[in-house]
Amino acid sequence: MAAKPMKPAESGLHDIEVSYDAEADVLFITNGKDTAFGDSIANGVAMFYDRDPGDAGAAAVAMHIIGAQGALKPFVDAILRQHGVTPSQRKAI
Repeated sequence: MAAKPMKPAESGLHDIEVSYDAEADVLFITNGKDTAFGDSIANGVAMFYDRDPGDAGAAAVAMHIIGAQGALKPFVDAILRQHGVTPSQRKAI
């Protein structure tokens, strides 16, 4: 069953803050809520929760990605291809 698309107000996406440190190549995504517990979920990826993720009702509140450019490039490339953006149309940020 496909996930139901959510509007930003339903998903809480309007509360998301994203910061990127280009020198360190680290992406940090948070909803601004306090973190109480962090866990490495993959090489270079840490997820932060509002309480121990083993507790019922625990929610992810932030994510830290080290080496973000390399980790996310395949996803960004696929999205751009899907929308018809050619490599020559892309701008370096």
